[in-house]
Amino acid sequence: MKAMQPKDLPGLFLEGLNSSAVDSVVSLYEVDGKIASDPNDPVSGRESIRSMITDFLGQKPRFVLHNSEVVQSGDIALIRSNWTLTLHDSAGKKQEMNLMPTLVARRQPDGRWLVVIDRPVSNS
Repeated sequence: MKAMQPKDLPGLFLEGLNSSAVDSVVSLYEVDGKIASDPNDPVSGRESIRSMITDFLGQKPRFVLHNSEVVQSGDIALIRSNWTLTLHDSAGKKQEMNLMPTLVARRQPDGRWLVVIDRPVSNS
């Protein structure tokens, strides 16, 4: 999975997350990328991101991507999108939440775009 334009990233995340393709999702981050679910305690680096994503995907989440927007300046892009996340708790009860993640991505020397910072935020 390669994002040749910043606008490709949300769709690639959707594909990877919904198919539980951990390595594909992790490959969308720079080597020193960060996920800042908690901005005071970000998860840094691909190995830590892999562990976090593996644990999360163990809950069998389903994602729907509603829309996204990109603001690009040279080799840097800010990507905002709207998602719905559906999970089932340990009792099997369905939980649904709206997410509005923000990504900061950077063009790589080979032309691909990778995420530098991922700030997933729930608005529900």
